Amino acid sequence: MIGVTANPLPLYTILELPPELSGALTFHLPLEVFALEDAGASPGLIQERMAAALADAYRSGLVDPPFYRWAVEHYGPVAAALLSPHRAEREAAFASVLPLGEGLVGAAFHGLIRTGYGALRRDPDELARGLAYLRTRRQVLRGPAPAAGPTTPAATEAAIPPPEAAEGSTVFDQLSMAAGAGGDDPLIDTARPLPPAAELAARAAELLRHDAGSFVSVHAMTGLHGLAEVHHLVTGEPPAHGLDETILGGWWRAWAIGLVACRAVVTATPAVGRTSRAPAFTDTPSLMAAAVASGDTHSVKLAVAMRRLVTFGVLDEPTLWELGAIKLGVPEC
Repeated sequence: MIGVTANPLPLYTILELPPELSGALTFHLPLEVFALEDAGASPGLIQERMAAALADAYRSGLVDPPFYRWAVEHYGPVAAALLSPHRAEREAAFASVLPLGEGLVGAAFHGLIRTGYGALRRDPDELARGLAYLRTRRQVLRGPAPAAGPTTPAATEAAIPPPEAAEGSTVFDQLSMAAGAGGDDPLIDTARPLPPAAELAARAAELLRHDAGSFVSVHAMTGLHGLAEVHHLVTGEPPAHGLDETILGGWWRAWAIGLVACRAVVTATPAVGRTSRAPAFTDTPSLMAAAVASGDTHSVKLAVAMRRLVTFGVLDEPTLWELGAIKLGVPEC
């Protein structure tokens, strides 16, 4: 392991590394470091995590998606404008990246999550990297087909393949398959307004209660956090009612469609189940400390995401404690 005192690793070297491992899996270390810092981890512990994760990453191999470096440079001016003190300038900059929103589920929301951390940190370089990753890993999920008419047969099949048939597929394949199943969920009916952000968060919370060991359940919630951070950056306000009416309406709708697909995947897959009983929490500092001590990347990221959603008034604190404890009791996803 790289020494944590004699040879401390500068964060900027981590952030400039390729964003993916071989096999199109996201390189989590930058996000883990951001979450650990926000959760109050010690510098020494963060250095240990950086050294260990880097060793694993180098063994696996790090790669750039096609055009990623071009996109990072391309979005530099946009990222800088998103940090303008003037809302009109921020919204004008965001208007130039509106097309990215339709595909924000790409890389299991990780482009959105990285953009969200850039927004939280008010870091123009990290905002550019997040937008670049989102651009190079877009995955568009569609809502239901138009209603049946005289020449259009009604959709009668909304099933997705059973888990045993999904062997060898990626979570991205599974989300696309689930989205293609359609259904009548109001979240994918663009004729209906989106519910308040708190109701969307409540639906994401149900996925974690069903299976907190699911990669998909966790990233539905951390993706929501990423979107909430971008919303707060652009508008200067926390997300609440009237999401469709904001400039981010299309992004919120895409996340909602993604949530419906996530639910289909999660409920069709056997839950991992708890491997231990985590203690109940009645205060947030204790939960954050336990998440850091767990050594589980996703427990820390999830706890930080939900704490921020509490700050935005999108989630309540008892739900943060409940879901944080549930996640600590299941294997790392």
